[in-house]
Amino acid sequence: MRKAIRIAMPMPQTRHRWCMWHIMQKFSRKLGSLTEYPKIKFALQNVIYNSLTPEEFEEDWVAVIKTFELETNKETKESYKWLEGLYNQREMWIPAYVKHIFWAGMQTTQRVESINSFFDGYMKKNTRLYQFAPRYCKAVESRANDERAADVNCSRFTRPLVGEFAVERKFQKIYTDAKFVEVQLQCTRVCYVFPICSKVLSDWEVEHTLSDKVWVWSKFLRKEISLSGRKRTYVVVFNKETLVAKCDCKHFECHSIVCRHIIKVLDVENVETVPAAYIVDRWRKDIQ
Repeated sequence: MRKAIRIAMPMPQTRHRWCMWHIMQKFSRKLGSLTEYPKIKFALQNVIYNSLTPEEFEEDWVAVIKTFELETNKETKESYKWLEGLYNQREMWIPAYVKHIFWAGMQTTQRVESINSFFDGYMKKNTRLYQFAPRYCKAVESRANDERAADVNCSRFTRPLVGEFAVERKFQKIYTDAKFVEVQLQCTRVCYVFPICSKVLSDWEVEHTLSDKVWVWSKFLRKEISLSGRKRTYVVVFNKETLVAKCDCKHFECHSIVCRHIIKVLDVENVETVPAAYIVDRWRKDIQ
């Protein structure tokens, strides 16, 4: 795929990445025969999902390999070979390497599954080629009707505020309901964010260090949950001139939704207006 993109046309801004979901699904097939498989899987998943930087990922990955002797044990020879291949291509799938890029939600097969469900009721495995075009048009028409209904709901109904943050008040007015829900999720989690210290970097920049819970995705509950007793620190650099803050969690860069750490810093710095840098046109309900 990467070679095809380079050869077919010059697209220097195009990024190709592997599907995390498909890789994780192969764990049981590639590693399931190992005696300590449950522990190994848990340790690797923790490194994969919770590493904040590439350096942190590399250090912790190597530590897991050494802890379970995956490289030296004869029983784990084939499994280690597979893991080594994944590690050598880590920039293609590990979140710590790609979270600085906007992916429009295409991080797992959830997006692929939603595209497949787009054709539910219209296409079957035995659908003929001559039937494809009219059924495709019906599917597109149905999706367009759903979008119009969502637009009507956005214009008629306003989701109530859960707090008094300037960010929430602003996006309640201008964002679609679906995206405002994502903003509210970050606002509700601000209560778990606590300032540790701040440091003046220059006349216009201040570095804030914050403590936050560790949140992980639960495939059973289909939502993020916090790990009891687990916390980690984040660094947010705030510019007093532009009123823009940048967080090393990279949530805004990846999802175009301001993170709870930035919301906390804006509140601490008494910023009452939302900087234009955080207002993303693609999420506005007044832009079609």
